[in-house]
Amino acid sequence: MLPDARERAVVAFEESDGISGYRHTLEKDALFGLLLALEMMAETGKNLSDYLEDLFKEYGAFYPDRSGISVERSLAGPILREKIGKLAGEFPEGKTLSVGEKKLKITKQITLDGLKLVLEDGSWLMIRPSGTEPKVRFYIEARDPEEKESLFQLAEALTRKAIGGE
Repeated sequence: MLPDARERAVVAFEESDGISGYRHTLEKDALFGLLLALEMMAETGKNLSDYLEDLFKEYGAFYPDRSGISVERSLAGPILREKIGKLAGEFPEGKTLSVGEKKLKITKQITLDGLKLVLEDGSWLMIRPSGTEPKVRFYIEARDPEEKESLFQLAEALTRKAIGGE
């Protein structure tokens, strides 16, 4: 969202419903999100439901969710980040993971602010340790709502492995 950043996002949001746009304030701005939605409707002549349906037809549907676990307090902070960070070496691009009944290859690994593994069907999971609390958060995006639980189970299993089977 910063003008001089190498990679730029057009719009960014966070889970507490904050939204910001490129070259707009970095602060949360609910009215900005509303104005973007109204502009989309004006430009396309479609209501938001119809526009979303068109996106699903073109790109498929994604089902995001989040969860997490608490860990021993002594792990909070840098220790937890270091342990989760070591997972990156064990799960490189090309490695196959079991997600429920499926076997899916990792097509992309992102280590910014945790570990994100993007899978060949477009689904992904992110393991993000808290910087201040004894918690690890899991963010997932499944291609099928029935696969969300399998992604959470995988994220938790990888996390427990990283922290020593706690």
